[in-house]
Amino acid sequence: MSSVKSHNSKQIILTKSNTGSKRKSSKNNSSKGSKKGSKKGSKMKSPKSKIKSPSSKNNNHEILEIVQSIFNNTKYDVIVSGNANKKIKIRMNDNTNENHNNECFKLIMNETEKTINIANLKYPRQENCLLSGPILLNKLIKLAGQLGCSIFIETDTSSLTLSNPKQTIVDLAVLKILLNGESFYNKYGFQSNEYLQEYKYNKKIRESPVRNIDFEIAEDDISMMEQAFDITINDSTTFVDVANSIKTIIQPRQYSDEVAFAIKMLVNDYFKYLINYKT
Repeated sequence: MSSVKSHNSKQIILTKSNTGSKRKSSKNNSSKGSKKGSKKGSKMKSPKSKIKSPSSKNNNHEILEIVQSIFNNTKYDVIVSGNANKKIKIRMNDNTNENHNNECFKLIMNETEKTINIANLKYPRQENCLLSGPILLNKLIKLAGQLGCSIFIETDTSSLTLSNPKQTIVDLAVLKILLNGESFYNKYGFQSNEYLQEYKYNKKIRESPVRNIDFEIAEDDISMMEQAFDITINDSTTFVDVANSIKTIIQPRQYSDEVAFAIKMLVNDYFKYLINYKT
């Protein structure tokens, strides 16, 4: 599978700092991109990171130098714009790709509030930035620490382009919860106040029989999953069992459109509405 693409619509702040985290939630219906649904967001906490205590506001040149030192590669084009008294935009493009949609990330930095919003991550064409989502996120967390800021994202609307010929797109957060029990951002330390409750609830769902859930999965869809995932789904087959079959199939990174479509159907049409994930 390829790397994470994230584009955000509703403001749900996930912060990573050594002073705890803050949450803000407000609707923004004018934003474009994929939507996570109508779920409300929640306060996010994450492991402590080393944060400097700057004596004065960072200017754009200083920010540029810090970003360049962290990524340490001339093939990335870093652009810093805006007014330190308002908001500063930090954007990095991958110059190894001639395609215009080669943005690796776009950040909005608020010097007054000492926050950094990850506005975009590998959006809109995730394959045009050669850095993986995990590498980018770890470096952005480090960047926030060096700039003395907490880092947050808006509502997790990350998606994943599967490696089938038609490049099927699925909800990354839901897929990761199905496969591993927690989302991509959870894995890298972003946890809401409700994280433990959500994790326990989702664990119960994952360990529940596929045929014994709040709403019935159509028999045609069950048959599709059995064929695509090479599994027999009986009355005792759990979502974990199905997830383990999916892991085996997608590991070689070469699979058919039928397999990808079955994954998308399970993730986007069913499992998404069974779990609790409020980021």
